[in-house]
Amino acid sequence: HLLLLGRGPVLDELSREALPPYVHLLGFTQDTCSYYAMSDMAILPSTFWGESFPMSLVEALMVGRPAIASDVGDIRSMLTSESGVAGEVVPVEHGRVRVDLIAEAIVRFAEIRDEYERAQRVACSLARGYDIRDVVERYLAVVSGTVKRSVRMARLRHRHPCSLEAWHPEDTGTFDAGASMEETPLREDGREAA
Repeated sequence: HLLLLGRGPVLDELSREALPPYVHLLGFTQDTCSYYAMSDMAILPSTFWGESFPMSLVEALMVGRPAIASDVGDIRSMLTSESGVAGEVVPVEHGRVRVDLIAEAIVRFAEIRDEYERAQRVACSLARGYDIRDVVERYLAVVSGTVKRSVRMARLRHRHPCSLEAWHPEDTGTFDAGASMEETPLREDGREAA
């Protein structure tokens, strides 16, 4: 069965045609993950070159489903890891997706179980990178590092406003004079407490 989700001119056009009984036009849904979970693969034949980070691919990966998607935007990097590709990335030629290549990929994954299972393992490994808990941890680590560097810079400016060229982002927090900036408490206004 082919489940088609979403809305727009393609849905409108297809709804006027006589489709085979295995093609299901489901329209818009907010719960795409459930549909991906009951499917074998996701298919994203986009021709939009600005396709920077399609959430539909993230949702498919989060439920361990490989994807067949066109090679636009960041799609290739989203589906690729050191262990391979979580599906198939097909070229866009002259503004069109090669439907024959998508069909060949569908048949290959349906007929060669090992290839499908390999793509599924890659999808599961990539999903970890999109897990919201991991994303939040990485985000907090970046913000925390930025805040620590900003506090060190503020302390350096307060102590030695003309000698910042000696400061480096990798500083451990100590200054030439030997005083540890980490140990010097600050007041709310950013100045050192007495």
